[in-house]
Amino acid sequence: MIRTAQAKGLLTEPNEYRALYDTYINGDRDKDAIAVIEQGMASGVLKPGPDLAKDFMVLGQRAYFNNDDATAIDMYTRAASMAADGEASLNLAKIHAENGRRNAALAACSAIAVGESLAGATAGAEAVAAGTAEALSADASTTGATEAAGETGVEVAGEVKAAGE
Repeated sequence: MIRTAQAKGLLTEPNEYRALYDTYINGDRDKDAIAVIEQGMASGVLKPGPDLAKDFMVLGQRAYFNNDDATAIDMYTRAASMAADGEASLNLAKIHAENGRRNAALAACSAIAVGESLAGATAGAEAVAAGTAEALSADASTTGATEAAGETGVEVAGEVKAAGE
């Protein structure tokens, strides 16, 4: 019924759009969910904000785990522009880092505003930036040390630092 109302342009409330795109997300129809969100934003019913950012982050996460990095980057970029914290920017930086795009990863890290509520996200962004810079180094020994650091540390300027140092 709500799909019919959407097709006729009768959705006038954000919760109506959300009910429809949530149905699509839960049915593994992410492209349809994105189209509904875009239509809701274009019509002015859906407004940018933290709630919509969370929905874009869900779609970004789903795309990432489906190996669709282009869509994940798009969703996290959209989320970052309206999120209340730096989580979307941090996830965006991680994807860029994994794909060898150092400058894009650093730019995503730079987009995180510094504030009390963002202290953890900022520290995480700094770790991603440090790890990204080292991982992209042409020096094979540096890359080996970065891999040896694994989940327990981050390499900074050729030294492996334990987590929390």
